Amino acid sequence: MENISIDFFLTPDGPSGRRVRTHLARYAPGLYRIAGPWSELMARAHAAYMLQPQATAWSETLRTLAAKNGDHFWSGSVDVAPEETIAELGAALTRLIEGGGPDANWDAGLDQLPRPSRLRTRISQLAELIKQIGTLPESFQMMADLLSTRHQPLRPIRVVHLPDLLPLNKWQEAVLNRLAKDAPVADSRLQGILNHALEPVKTAKPALLAARSLFASTEESMQMDESVHVLAARDRLEEVEIAAGMIQKAIGRGAPACQWGLLLPNDAFTIQTVEAVFKHYHLPLSGLEYRAWQRDLGREVVYLMLVCLRKPAPVMAIAALLTSALMPWSLEIGEHYAQALMNGDMALKRCSPDDNARRLMGAIDDGAETRLSLRQHLDTLKTLIEKEEQLPDHRQRAMDCIDDVLLSLEKMTDDIDWDSLLARTRPQTITVDRQRTYWKEGIAVFHEGQEPWRRVNHLLVLGFNDGHFPSGSKASAVLTDAEWEQAASTGWAVTTAELKREQQRHRFSRQLGAASDSLTFLFSHRDPGGNTLEASSSLVFLARRFGCAPEDLVLEAGRREDRQKVPELSVAESARSVLPRALPLADIDLKRDLLAAMDPESDQPVALSPSAADTLMVSPFAWLLRRLDCEPRVWGTDALNPIIAGMLAHGVFEKLFLVGRPLIEKDRIPETVSILLNRMMLTMAPFLRGPDWRVERLKLESEIIRAAERWRDLLDAWGATVIGAERWLKGVYKKIPLRGQSDLLLQLPSGKLLVVDYKKSSSKKRRQRMRSKFDLQANLYRLMIQSNGFPGPDHASSDIGVVYYLLDDMTALSDSPIVARDTVPGLEIMDHDISLEAMRHLDRRLDEIHLGRVMLNTTEDEAWWDKNAGIKVYALDNSPLLRLFMHEKKEAS
Repeated sequence: MENISIDFFLTPDGPSGRRVRTHLARYAPGLYRIAGPWSELMARAHAAYMLQPQATAWSETLRTLAAKNGDHFWSGSVDVAPEETIAELGAALTRLIEGGGPDANWDAGLDQLPRPSRLRTRISQLAELIKQIGTLPESFQMMADLLSTRHQPLRPIRVVHLPDLLPLNKWQEAVLNRLAKDAPVADSRLQGILNHALEPVKTAKPALLAARSLFASTEESMQMDESVHVLAARDRLEEVEIAAGMIQKAIGRGAPACQWGLLLPNDAFTIQTVEAVFKHYHLPLSGLEYRAWQRDLGREVVYLMLVCLRKPAPVMAIAALLTSALMPWSLEIGEHYAQALMNGDMALKRCSPDDNARRLMGAIDDGAETRLSLRQHLDTLKTLIEKEEQLPDHRQRAMDCIDDVLLSLEKMTDDIDWDSLLARTRPQTITVDRQRTYWKEGIAVFHEGQEPWRRVNHLLVLGFNDGHFPSGSKASAVLTDAEWEQAASTGWAVTTAELKREQQRHRFSRQLGAASDSLTFLFSHRDPGGNTLEASSSLVFLARRFGCAPEDLVLEAGRREDRQKVPELSVAESARSVLPRALPLADIDLKRDLLAAMDPESDQPVALSPSAADTLMVSPFAWLLRRLDCEPRVWGTDALNPIIAGMLAHGVFEKLFLVGRPLIEKDRIPETVSILLNRMMLTMAPFLRGPDWRVERLKLESEIIRAAERWRDLLDAWGATVIGAERWLKGVYKKIPLRGQSDLLLQLPSGKLLVVDYKKSSSKKRRQRMRSKFDLQANLYRLMIQSNGFPGPDHASSDIGVVYYLLDDMTALSDSPIVARDTVPGLEIMDHDISLEAMRHLDRRLDEIHLGRVMLNTTEDEAWWDKNAGIKVYALDNSPLLRLFMHEKKEAS
């Protein structure tokens, strides 16, 4: 049987291959006529020559050898950013291999380079690396196998291509020569068929012809007409909406959708916006190439686990791990755990975690200081994420990532190389390509880096902004553009940035050649972040072609007179403006007793704490939002804020001054505070144990030591005995249950009780508050003890005192006299009722709340409370609603 040849029409890419196949099917059908890009030609050639596919170890060998060459120019970069450096090296090596061709003589090529020079040194080291690798990237290895085979093809392949349309490198030229050697002479008519299939569509519009040749080197300018427009929009969304409106208007007049085409930039946001807007308006898109980006949940959970096991663990990393979709609990439970963590519950003691959460938090608390402990904790993570069956692909990625980490651990001989492990587990971008669909009557979609796959009447170029059309080439981190140019000038056939730019410009001209009736270029003034954007650099060439300045060519979509110059533009009718709804700023009246709400656990009215009473006094609305659990759940990064510092100081003082024990010796306080503070940091603020927080940690430790020494001297002078620490007190006020936790309870030799409240602040504001009689907590603590909140004999009001110890300036403020044996600086006595005004305000608030009335704050409240009561109204920062609903009416004080 006659050995029939295959006529292969070589096209620049897949879309142009589709265009040629459509042309062949209509005008030159044949059983053995095939059209496609280079990758398809190589696949058919391998099959024709019966070559077996061989896996190449290029990537792994490159990674290994690049790390071993410690004296080469890339060595330092490999240590800092291994993945990025390997990628840049691979790109540069591929560029050199392509330019060298199958018969590359590296030594002869190096002799053509100037010496000594940075260029020669770097290419010499790269050539040495290529020789050490001993293999080629997969695409070049396929060509090398084809060129070296002695087989004859089962079916010869005659390749037809257009050299001006598709420039070939040395490798591709060698492959075509080999295929031509083993095949009959090509039919001369086939070249004309390919040329006719890919030629620009004919047009009678002079301006359209001029726009196609915008990069031509000619001084002749053309007259502008209605076939070409450049339209500037506010942003990319408005661009897409303008395009959809123009097409929708044309369809409404009876024109088919298939007459229109969209040319989109290589920009994910634009592609997603086009899909969403056109789907909303039921406009069918044909040929849209959509790529979805997904979070790498699998590698992410392993990466977070390593970050948490490397002490100290950042609180945000633990929270992110607890809320991972791969954890064996629901997202709601994970958020509950994470919020408890953000609220300071580092051990999740107050949110009843399940066994799985306890195992995870136990592993994080232990950390990993040895390879054995790290392996055990990773096995724990593996067990946890195996429990669920959802998201199987992401779970498998997590399992593979854990196995990779365990394999790396086996190869380590010294301590854990955390940086290496974190680099190996860093999450990657997962792309999901959706299959492109084609509709005969749909709107054709072309993409910036591809040839047009069919002809249209009207073409809309979206995203005509700087960096697109042409998109330019990514700069190499190995050699500068000037060095690549210098290498090319010595005879090395490497692809330079200028050559790449020329190829992109020619492709853009061919893309514009797909339209026969009109061209509309659309660009944006702003990006999604509101930053200013410029038009594409091609606008300058387009304006030169029409003999005008670029700004004279641009029509503004936001300008009425410019919109009238584009008859295809769809303009919505002006809507009557409506003023925004005014927010009601009246006080809230819920017409029910808000203090009668029951505690679901005890079936009793919810107790009022001293801090809640403080909030109620200054802002009833803030009190209500907290009561309803409607405050924002805020996550924040690790920070030594006043709350964390106060919690640590309170914890140290609780363990330093123990119930029923003699006072600690003064010379033991520094060492003991250091030990206690380190213990507290483990559970409350692990980040403070890190080296980056050394200064803050030492400063806090010094402040606590000085405050503890002064407090110890005061207690000794008073002869006080510690009878309670972190003691809960209960009581009743006007039938309202009270409940609060005192930091310390002291008993003086006279039998007098002192309720102590530590404050991690200075005494200025507290002193002003007590002098202005607006200190509420003191009286509430006294009421709780008097209403039998403290076991023992009844205590008269004069037998109970309240002391605030301000740690920052080591000052004790008392609301009643204290008899002392010695004079110790730092004690101040307030000889009046420090709660009188506060209780009056509280009584009024309680009456209002009983009736269901919640008074909103006024714009003058902050200044009034600060001036008259010495109170900073921090409660107003608990929710943005509080300031939003402030009114102007001044409340009677």
